[in-house]
Amino acid sequence: MRPPENQKWLPMEYEFGFTDKDRDEAAATLRLAHIAVEGLFGEARSRLEVSTRVTTNGGDLLVIDASSAPGEALCRIFLAFAAREFGADAFTVRPSL
Repeated sequence: MRPPENQKWLPMEYEFGFTDKDRDEAAATLRLAHIAVEGLFGEARSRLEVSTRVTTNGGDLLVIDASSAPGEALCRIFLAFAAREFGADAFTVRPSL
C-alpha cells in the first residue's frame, strides 16, 4: 500500500541495536519514551496502538512498530532520547526488513 502523494513513506518497523552493556539502560530509556507518548496520545491509545518487541535476529534488537501515529512518535522520541543518553554512534537503527 502506497501513501498519498503528499505524504512521506516511512517503514512500518525500526530495529535498534545496542551493545550488551547498554541493553538494560536502553529498556529504561524506552519506558521513559512510552511515558512521553502517553502524554501526547493518552494511556489508552498508547496501549492499543504502540507495539515493541525484542528479537534475536543477528543479536538482540529492539523493534518498534511505527505504523500508527503513537508508534511513530515512540520511535522518534526513543531515537532522540537514545542519541542523547548513549551518543549517536553507540547504537544502530534501521528499517526492519
